[in-house]
Amino acid sequence: MFHQMSQSSFDFGTTGGYRNPFFQSVFIQGRYVLGLSDMIKDSDITNRVIQLSLEYSFK
Repeated sequence: MFHQMSQSSFDFGTTGGYRNPFFQSVFIQGRYVLGLSDMIKDSDITNRVIQLSLEYSFK
């Protein structure tokens, strides 16, 4: 059997990132998201996300 955990329905965090033009219409982007609030009460479990993207601009 699984233990029922009390999950939070709200998450608060901060984001940092960098976007760089690779060519005239192509960009690469990286982002890091750090969750600051506990997702499960009475624990140290938070959200952490790394995002990488490749963008193309139609101009």
